[in-house]
Amino acid sequence: MRIRVLSVVAWILLGTAAWAWNGQEVTEHGLHLVVAEVADVADPTVPTPVSVTVENQTDGVLTGTLAVRDLVDAWKAVGPAEQPFRLAAGAKQELNFRIVSGPPVYAAMYPVHAYATLADGNVVHAVRIFSVKKALPKTAPEPAPTTLPVLTLAADGALALWREQDCQVGWAYYEGEPVSEPVRWQGSDSVSRATVTRTAVTRGDNRAAINMHPPWMPGGGDVWCDYRVALPAGQPIRLRFATAIRDHTAKEPGSDGVSFQVRVFADTVPEKPLFERFSAAKVWEDADVDLSAWAGQTVTIRLTSDPGPARNTSCDSCYWGEPLLAAGKALTAAKPGETQPQPALVARVQAVAAGKATADQRETFRLEGAASGPCAALVVPGNMGLLDGWFLFADGTETTGFAGLHVEIEDAGVGAPPAAYTCTKVTQEAISGGVRYRHSLQANQGKAELVVDLRPEGPGLRVAVACDQRISRLSPNAWDQAAQRVYWGHGYVIDQPKAFRSGFGGHGLASSHVAFETGGGLAVLMASDTPPSHLEFDPGTRTQALCTRMNSTLTFVPAKGGMNAAIAYRPLYDKQPAGAVERLAGRFCFDIWGGKYAQIADRMREAVRYGLTDSILTIHNWQRWGYDYRLPDVWPPNPAFGTVEELREVGQICRPQDIPWGLHDNYIDFYPDAT
Repeated sequence: MRIRVLSVVAWILLGTAAWAWNGQEVTEHGLHLVVAEVADVADPTVPTPVSVTVENQTDGVLTGTLAVRDLVDAWKAVGPAEQPFRLAAGAKQELNFRIVSGPPVYAAMYPVHAYATLADGNVVHAVRIFSVKKALPKTAPEPAPTTLPVLTLAADGALALWREQDCQVGWAYYEGEPVSEPVRWQGSDSVSRATVTRTAVTRGDNRAAINMHPPWMPGGGDVWCDYRVALPAGQPIRLRFATAIRDHTAKEPGSDGVSFQVRVFADTVPEKPLFERFSAAKVWEDADVDLSAWAGQTVTIRLTSDPGPARNTSCDSCYWGEPLLAAGKALTAAKPGETQPQPALVARVQAVAAGKATADQRETFRLEGAASGPCAALVVPGNMGLLDGWFLFADGTETTGFAGLHVEIEDAGVGAPPAAYTCTKVTQEAISGGVRYRHSLQANQGKAELVVDLRPEGPGLRVAVACDQRISRLSPNAWDQAAQRVYWGHGYVIDQPKAFRSGFGGHGLASSHVAFETGGGLAVLMASDTPPSHLEFDPGTRTQALCTRMNSTLTFVPAKGGMNAAIAYRPLYDKQPAGAVERLAGRFCFDIWGGKYAQIADRMREAVRYGLTDSILTIHNWQRWGYDYRLPDVWPPNPAFGTVEELREVGQICRPQDIPWGLHDNYIDFYPDAT
């Protein structure tokens, strides 16, 4: 449970029975799923058993898999996290798992999720809440090593140097002795002002970068960054990067250029660099350096920035854009496919939509249910499976789609270099009603498997994405064309939209589905079964993405017009209202952010006199030290606004009128100034 700001409204539903949590027992699609009670955990480092029972309530056979996942903080499964089951009619089976945690873990309540995936693709999901009695504090970060550690470039792998913290910065004045900063240091040297930091910068396009400035106080010199790397044997190896310098203002003299140099050595630093470029370019200039001669050796790779032959250090802040080491197959890994689908693919999906061809349920899918008529989807893999394949949608006259899935694992890219995870193998297998793609991923930090299931369901295409590592971003890649209309949030519709970003929340995105409509009227609704992080739209890059995290099922519903797509999506919508929604829905909300308690009571008396009783009341600013201060020290109420008795009077007015009322409270924040 990450400690983060999360404020909630505590509704005081006086006179109403309390709702009990029962999400641990669910019956759907003929399967009764129960996660048994988990005993209080006294020691999180000792494996805790989790028992899950599945019961077939149909007259036929049910088969599928049961997985325990979506654990938070440092919790993880011990042993198999997924098990198969087969149930005859009326049969019951118990499946057992174990979970364990290291630091950090809090003395708090935690969830364990159980997902039963049936052979027909339906998923039954239950959640058991358990309590941890012993907290394990986050371990202190390891001190930086005193000597530069050796990084490993895996065979057929890639190593993103700009992400690696195990590097060592050095600098030297002209004709001076070299000075080494501590390993993992970054910043600006207090004496020479030599600088090395990590950043992201737009020099034509936006890239992660290592930002350097040579020494300039009181004189000039070189600054560098060293990486010690064990290179694989018997493979071609290349270092790829880009260079640029910063902009300068009208009052600055500007830079005459920076000398970018690459040296590779085992022990002795060579005087002559392997690569050198003197440039004042302010847009990225790509570079490619062959390191194959050092295959099988452990070497130091030094990136140096020098003011150049005139030794002029003015405005010499410069950038090494995404320096990447790649070996073997990683050198030839395909980049995302073409920006436009091949005409043959368009013809295939149009033929299925028009009823002139039969969907094969592997690459083509017939989607029926939209009022505007049947549509079709086509999904074809690329060299990296569905990471660079095409997802196309058609209504018989028009086609649109996107070039594969954008996936990040623990904030590291997946795909072709410079992505940290490269795709080494893709397999395809038939599943009930659809097809499954398994992507084997390789990174310097280890391996991962990304599984994508495709199934049509009524008017929509379900795209279930799961990984054995944490997915930190999931969204479509660029589309073939920019939408001319975007539907999102509280019924917002934007014509001819410019670039924008909307975060998920009650005042912004506020929904887990959006729709993009082309100039010809073909719309594609995109939905996520997990809470999205944000909506991103940029017509310049044809980015139109509902972005989410974790293992998720995306749903795509094409139709003529965004509203038709939304109506067609209704039967597929999987979100169910919480128990209190029925009581609160449709009521007028008195959303009070200020005033004395007695004034609030008077206002509510007046509201009752006017008949505004089909309402709810929430009071935000009442806490002892003020709103959002010194949490969790909220009691007694702030005396500047009145007494406890005056605050209670608000409830005495609301209760006889059946007006739910409550205090905006916060249950998980701990502020440093709390007593």
